[in-house]
Amino acid sequence: MCYAWVGGLTEWRMGMHSGDSAAESVRAAASFLDEARRAQRAAGKTLAGGTYLSYAVQRAMGGAIAECGRGDRFPRPAEAAVREGAAAFEEMCRRRRLEVPDRLRVEIYSRLFDELCANAAMLDVDPAQVIRATLYNGRLDELLDGDRAELRDTPWVVKHAVCNYPSDPVAFLDRVLEHFKAMKSDPEFARYRAWPWVLLTAAVCHPRDPAGFLRFVSRRMDALASDPDFECFRDTPWLFQTAALHHPSAPAEFLRGVIRRAGELQSNPQFACFADTPSILRLAAVGYSDPGAFLRGVIQKVEALTADSAFSCFADAPWIFRLAVVGHASDPEGYLRGIASTISELSAMPEFTCLVDSPWLLKYAAVNHSSDPAAFLRHLIKDAARLRSEAEFSRYRKMPWVFQRAVLAYGAGAGAFLRRAKVRADALRADPLFGNEKDWVANIAPVMCPADPGTFVRRKQRSADAGGKRRRGWPRKPTASVRAPTRTS
Repeated sequence: MCYAWVGGLTEWRMGMHSGDSAAESVRAAASFLDEARRAQRAAGKTLAGGTYLSYAVQRAMGGAIAECGRGDRFPRPAEAAVREGAAAFEEMCRRRRLEVPDRLRVEIYSRLFDELCANAAMLDVDPAQVIRATLYNGRLDELLDGDRAELRDTPWVVKHAVCNYPSDPVAFLDRVLEHFKAMKSDPEFARYRAWPWVLLTAAVCHPRDPAGFLRFVSRRMDALASDPDFECFRDTPWLFQTAALHHPSAPAEFLRGVIRRAGELQSNPQFACFADTPSILRLAAVGYSDPGAFLRGVIQKVEALTADSAFSCFADAPWIFRLAVVGHASDPEGYLRGIASTISELSAMPEFTCLVDSPWLLKYAAVNHSSDPAAFLRHLIKDAARLRSEAEFSRYRKMPWVFQRAVLAYGAGAGAFLRRAKVRADALRADPLFGNEKDWVANIAPVMCPADPGTFVRRKQRSADAGGKRRRGWPRKPTASVRAPTRTS
């Protein structure tokens, strides 16, 4: 919201008097306001509580407000805040035993209202929300000076400081930045460096012990990530953070609700195109009151990008179009051009010729590790080669994409994942329902669909019964959980 009359009352009042007398009245009003604020800060008291103004003060206040607002000098939406601000100022003066001079009351109110609406315009809030901060500090222009300028991209932090710490929002913001920088450089919280908003939330909402709060969140996240019921969220770890941060009393129930709502969306035929990007379905289920409308808007924008010949290189990876629309809504075309350029550079590097049969990995690296995709690929190739050399995984040596997928999705736990996949594959071969399937189908089913490998085999059976042909290069293409984009903050 914007108040065009900001700064207008003082000039208008000065125009009502001649030269020196008007300027002297304005200076005296400013001096009285400064004196009242110093007295309030020295008292160390808050402005909470009711107002106990005498009838004479209330009458004088009403007349001064009417004088300031003559000729519709302030907009109607601000009238209530103007009266509330005047009453709060008079109550502050009463408590500090300061008598407001009648001859200066109109000038004081004019200056106070200018400050009030300037602060409201700067923070884009209702004037009523910044009354106490204005009474304490006057104009809040210095809020974003110096190191605090980096908070311009997180206006909610500044609003939180003004509304919840009105006596000294600057000091609160300085403490927030101090805690934020300390945690960001602490190796204990390295896992959150990719999600600085988590560190900032801890510093803002838990200022007494943000590090202790993060340790609590980390324990909750680890417990949720190790729960087999939530294995489907491994490719969207931000949901574990959301559950631990915003639903601390019942994080598991929150995640089960996400599974249920996302399943309902996935079963809707009009959203079948999101089957290989479940992260978008989860985002719709969590972040939008009308997830259906959000998904239909994504579909419409994706269709427009897909029809653009400049992005034909992504024709076999429609999930990238969805990521561009969802994660880079302001300029999806520019984002796609940047990704295409990175993929071209990676493809030209001789060290990545071993990935010629896995072009999806180049796309994944360019999208999800944009800061240094080459370093990510080197690390992945090294870890995948180590797993491939181990005798216990010899059954997968003719399928290098299995090792790549394991490292990509499970990192340090890739070996444990493959051991579980082997056990499940042996169980499938021993099951009469799937005993006739070829060994390679049973081997890859737990890799392609770890949550329900039996369903994967049944789908292959139906495809074979219908005379369907395996897509060229299959199963080198990654699973849905690998290709699904992850949310960034």
